[in-house]
Amino acid sequence: MPNNPNRYDSGTSVVLPGSDDMVRSGYNFYGWNTQPNGLGNTYEPADIIIIGTADLALFALWLPAASAVPAFWDGFYALENTPATVALSIHDGRIFTRTTGSETQLFPAAAGYGYTSLYSSDICWSWDGAIPQRFARQTDGSILYRDPGHSIVRYVPCITSYYQVSYDLNGGSGDVPVDSYLHTSGETINVTNSSPSYLTKSGYRFTGWNSQANGKGTIYFLLGYSLNTTFAMPASDVVLYAYWTKLLTTGPAGGLIFYDKLEPSDGWQYLEAAPADLASTLPYYRSGFSNTAAVPTLTVDVGQGYTNTQSLVALMGSDTGYAAGACDAYSVNGYDDWFMPSRSELNYLWYNVWGKSLGGFNYSWYWSSSQTNSTKTQAWCLSFNSGSTAGTTSEDQGFTTNHYIRPVRRF
Repeated sequence: MPNNPNRYDSGTSVVLPGSDDMVRSGYNFYGWNTQPNGLGNTYEPADIIIIGTADLALFALWLPAASAVPAFWDGFYALENTPATVALSIHDGRIFTRTTGSETQLFPAAAGYGYTSLYSSDICWSWDGAIPQRFARQTDGSILYRDPGHSIVRYVPCITSYYQVSYDLNGGSGDVPVDSYLHTSGETINVTNSSPSYLTKSGYRFTGWNSQANGKGTIYFLLGYSLNTTFAMPASDVVLYAYWTKLLTTGPAGGLIFYDKLEPSDGWQYLEAAPADLASTLPYYRSGFSNTAAVPTLTVDVGQGYTNTQSLVALMGSDTGYAAGACDAYSVNGYDDWFMPSRSELNYLWYNVWGKSLGGFNYSWYWSSSQTNSTKTQAWCLSFNSGSTAGTTSEDQGFTTNHYIRPVRRF
């Protein structure tokens, strides 16, 4: 056991020793404390102390070798006098400082940690480098926290219900994303944007996350695009399922099937791309058309391309000099039920066909039938280029611009 028989004058600097040959079964040595119960000032080996005007006794600080915060600490805590703001969360044997939607682990710290029960409250010691922090749970359920600067703050319980988000590969394989945070009802949740290359399923391609295993729910991060990237946490746990699209086959009209909604509804299940682009680039609106106030809302969802196209043709007529009219009049291999894809449908076309170097696309912009603003002056298009950033981002373009068009059909 370390023993220092020397006597020192007041103001002398002394370097503290380590544990030498001291051992205690089931415990690790964490330093020295001015009180035998561990509630005083803590010093680590090699710390330098200044001798005062009285004798100084230091007690070995022992903490269990395998430690975790007791489960009865679990919950959310707020700074005293601000109970509406969650500032501390405790779960899974760990303590976190917390801001909206994110947590930073304080305990256990990487450099060493432990907990013990002393008197009427539990004490958690956490080391960040060589600086100890202490969490003390009081009998009233509050938490006293002494930071590395020895300031003490109190956290009080503020929320008793919390929920978790998990991810299910839905028959696929790869690294399952993990959301290790606890969430409160109404909190904004950021959905993970996992790289499709890490997730695989034989005969299928990963195309996003869905709120239902059968693919009929809300789709998040469709094809990696920033569409539906967040949701409000309900008062229950949430599971998001990998959304898989079947690999390509040829459709009845000779084009590639690029979308499968898993079962038929509203008279269709599959989307098929035309074998080739329309013969020339075209504007979105017919030349001379100005009655934009009469144009209904033309949305971006899968399944809306047909409706969008029919709405535009009803307003501007069967004129092949503009994108929707040319798609409506298109016929190939005995099929004449083509339309201009919505933005989401165009995203699937780009991802599932162009992304596999198929389809014979031009490295340029393609119109969708979806519009971007309430004044009906811009529409979404997508760049089918050689893989640059522009190729993975939908852009809005004025209606007088000419772009390529690839008709699609559903069956």
